[in-house]
Amino acid sequence: MKKECINRWQTDLSISSGNGLDFIFAGVVVWGLSTRIWSLDFTPYTKAVLVLFATGLLFPLAWLFSRLLKTNWKNSSNPLQPLALWFNVAQLFYMPMLALVLLRLPECFITAFAIITGGHFFPFAWLYRTKWYAIFAGVIPAGALLITITAADDHLYAIPLFVCMSLVLLAVCLYADLNRKHNGNQ
Repeated sequence: MKKECINRWQTDLSISSGNGLDFIFAGVVVWGLSTRIWSLDFTPYTKAVLVLFATGLLFPLAWLFSRLLKTNWKNSSNPLQPLALWFNVAQLFYMPMLALVLLRLPECFITAFAIITGGHFFPFAWLYRTKWYAIFAGVIPAGALLITITAADDHLYAIPLFVCMSLVLLAVCLYADLNRKHNGNQ
C-alpha cells in the first residue's frame, strides 16, 4: 500500500468527518458543564459522579453537532474510518484507573479525567493528518497537572475550565486546518 494512498484516505476522512469537530464541540459543552459542577459546594466524590453523568451527553451532543455541521460519521468507502471508533474506544481501557481514583482519591478525579481526555487525542493527529490533536494531547494533560499542583483545593474547577478553553482553541485550530484542506492545501 502506497503512502500517497493512505494520505489521500486520511485527508478524505478528515474532510468528510470535519476533523472531528462535532465531538470537540460536544466536549466543550460537557467540560463547560463539568466546570460548573466543580464550582459547586459538594464533596469531590459527588462532583466526580455528577461529571460522569454529564459525560453521557457527549454522544448525543456530537450527533447533534454532526447534523448541524453536516459531517459524516460513517464513510464506508474509506478503509481508515473504523479507526476513529477504535481510537475512541481505546480510552475505555482507562476507566478502571478512573474508578480507582474516584473511590480512593476523588479530589484527583477531574485531573485524571482531564489527562485521559487530552491524551486520547494523540492518535487522531495521524488519522486526520493534523498536528493539532498531537499538540493538545500534550497541552491538556500538562496543563491539568500544573493546575492541580498549583491551585487551592477550592479552585479545582479551574481544571475543567482549562480543558473547556483548550477544546475551544483546538476547535478553532481544527476548523482552520479543515478549511486549508477544503482549499486543496494539504
